[in-house]
Amino acid sequence: MNQPVPNNAKEWRELILRRLDKLENCIVDIKVAVSALNVKSGVWGIIGGMIPVAIIIILWLLRR
Repeated sequence: MNQPVPNNAKEWRELILRRLDKLENCIVDIKVAVSALNVKSGVWGIIGGMIPVAIIIILWLLRR
């Protein structure tokens, strides 16, 4: 973090652009992580919804 302080506008511009690129990469990583969590939660939701359905079907078959 102890980078030399830029002396002119061109150096400031380059410094700001580098930091914006780092932030953009972090945002992309976060978006990928959120997307993965959405998929996982959908899968677990389907599994959770299938459990009561399976129990109802088993009980219905046993009562026949």
